[in-house]
Amino acid sequence: MDARSPLPFWLRLLPAALLALPVSLPVVRAQMLVNGDFNQPAILGPGQSVPVAGDSKRISTAPANPDYASAISGIAGWTYALPGWNGSWVGTWSDHGLCLLTGVSNGDGSQAAFINNWQRTMSQTGPRPVALGTVITATFDFGTFCTPAYGRAGTFYLLAGTMDPANPDLFSTDATVLASLTVANPAWTGDVIPGAIQAFDTWGTFSISYTVSSNDPLAGKPVTVAFRTLNNSAGPTYWDNISLSFAAIPEPNSFFLLGAGLLVLGRLGIKRT
Repeated sequence: MDARSPLPFWLRLLPAALLALPVSLPVVRAQMLVNGDFNQPAILGPGQSVPVAGDSKRISTAPANPDYASAISGIAGWTYALPGWNGSWVGTWSDHGLCLLTGVSNGDGSQAAFINNWQRTMSQTGPRPVALGTVITATFDFGTFCTPAYGRAGTFYLLAGTMDPANPDLFSTDATVLASLTVANPAWTGDVIPGAIQAFDTWGTFSISYTVSSNDPLAGKPVTVAFRTLNNSAGPTYWDNISLSFAAIPEPNSFFLLGAGLLVLGRLGIKRT
């Protein structure tokens, strides 16, 4: 090595060599679910209105329901049951919906979903099925708000399969749970042990994922995300900014080729010096 060449010969060739190597790097395809941030306008019936600051509006679709005028008729993009209450308003009412919280930040400062029914489940099947050689990741925001600060918890699921068409609160019989996470506030004392604790009146962001092996029997099944409020929750759980992404797993031969290329360049540098 001479004074005009501060770097070894093989190291000066490295950038060009790396560009020439046929390395397959992982490609991430983020797929935002339909209305994953819950900011699309609420589905409304005649005489209903969208939530304004401070509102929490449950779903009530029959004009004869006593709370119809103060409710909404649906949430775009999401599947859920409308079981009514104590045998009344079956098929037209549920204590879950959209809210516009005040005094707290939900990341984007706009609408979020809430569920105030035990085991009520909201779900959505994504646009891409389980694919070999990928990592599937679902991300969500969770919080519990409003006083008093009673114990509340919810579980988020990543599924291969769909919900039961006859009862959207349940998974279909051939669905498989790929991953799940239960999040609770500090006052939670229910039977389900949470995997994470989120402080009162704050949002937390969480992720769950599943790696699809090269011979995974679940390949080709639809991917569904679902979330619910657990039994014995004293008040609603809040959910927002739900997304789904697929990342390709790097092929092992890519790293082999990169290592081999560096070895060859190293030997060339040794011979030249």
